[in-house]
Amino acid sequence: MLRMVGRRALARRPPRPFASDARSGGWTNWAGNVSVARLARAVERPSSEPMLAQLVGSARRARVVGAGHSWSTVAGVDGSDCHVMTLEHMASILGHDLDAMTVTVQPGLHVKDLIAHVDELGWSLPNISAIDTQQVGGVLATSTHGGGVRNPLIPQDWIHSCRLVDGRGDVHELKAGRDEDVLRGVRGGLGTLGVISEVTIQCEPLFHLGVRCVTLSEDELCSEFGRLNYAHDFVTGLWLPHAERAAVYLVDKVVEGCPAHAAAVASAPVDRRALDAWQAGLLERHVFHAFSLYGHENPDRVADLNRIFAEMYWREKTFDGTLKLKDAVVFELPYFLVGAEYGFEADRTDEVLRAVIEHNTRGLAEGVAANQVHYIRSMRGDDNYMSMAGGGRDVITINPNTNVSGPGSQREALRGLSEMARYMHEDLGGVPHLAKLWGVESIDLDACMPSGPAGMDAMRALQERFDPDGTFMTPPLRELFRKKS
Repeated sequence: MLRMVGRRALARRPPRPFASDARSGGWTNWAGNVSVARLARAVERPSSEPMLAQLVGSARRARVVGAGHSWSTVAGVDGSDCHVMTLEHMASILGHDLDAMTVTVQPGLHVKDLIAHVDELGWSLPNISAIDTQQVGGVLATSTHGGGVRNPLIPQDWIHSCRLVDGRGDVHELKAGRDEDVLRGVRGGLGTLGVISEVTIQCEPLFHLGVRCVTLSEDELCSEFGRLNYAHDFVTGLWLPHAERAAVYLVDKVVEGCPAHAAAVASAPVDRRALDAWQAGLLERHVFHAFSLYGHENPDRVADLNRIFAEMYWREKTFDGTLKLKDAVVFELPYFLVGAEYGFEADRTDEVLRAVIEHNTRGLAEGVAANQVHYIRSMRGDDNYMSMAGGGRDVITINPNTNVSGPGSQREALRGLSEMARYMHEDLGGVPHLAKLWGVESIDLDACMPSGPAGMDAMRALQERFDPDGTFMTPPLRELFRKKS
């Protein structure tokens, strides 16, 4: 059975998803909040598509896990009677097509290695996520979306074609455009239709990123974020309650060799070491970790702490320059952060941001909320059945994260995060990111997914077609897919 683990396990970063098989035979996700103490059998590590297909075809239950970046039980494993597999031995780059500008890889390849290879070819991926340590297969299955309403989406537009091993071990070749009825369920489908064994990814000509970080007041964040989303290729906001300001990244694609690129490089070269230090101080184990832990133990000081933190790190034009995509601002999210994410129609940006800021700030004062750093981004509309941006609607996404390490802090932090998640879903009508939500199995997909009951019926039909025996369906996934209305 999957379980939430105590604070001792959260106090250190698991070195890898499998907690030293020889010692414990267990599994834990990257954050350490979901684990299986003991698996029923040894972890399988297929090294080829035929081996993968044979293992799946002979298993009563099977589940593939990647880097374990999801916080949700629906992306976990079943320890009772399940063949747990990792694709770490299927991590090769298989080839590329210069004319089509595509690269073919295996699903266990880490995103950072894919980015580096594509850069060597003189290309760029059309979009990347905020972190680069996931495996390609996991990115596609969990609907990692990247950012920007002006940009292609990762699961929607990365896949030029792919090969899928279904629940009985049969292999299907799927191609974008031709097999969209199936790909709508594969993209972001949490692995319920099968395991991607190979994927050909569509790339585009090399571009750099013009990066600027500005500081906005809370009122400016609410009133301007929606406009900024359509004025720049990538926009990300970072907000803390009581900080009275937000840091906002304004990022645009700049084609190498164009006058804008030359001018940017000449006028604002980036000191990479300073940029790395800035990221570490903001997001990793140092300043924010210390501030948030102290705030958990001293809630009456949170407002002052957050204001000090914002004054130290969220300043006008923290940096301004141009980066290659492979050197872009990629967050190494601290393992002690756990969060949720919800999507809202883009035309509700002002209303929703004001409501979230007011609710979290008031909740902290009343002792019913946790100190949460909010990541604010956007997504272009897509047509995937289980997507926050389904139905073709552009959305902003709000991702509250809280620190769950440190003595005495976990219960209060999770209680506050759960309250914020409930508010954004039930009161504001937010659509959950299914790989990030706590208690996601209780969600009514027919009622909350933009694809609606018809879309979810189509998704269930695909699941029955590609996995009629429920090989990939863990108990949390069965509950998630259960028709509740």
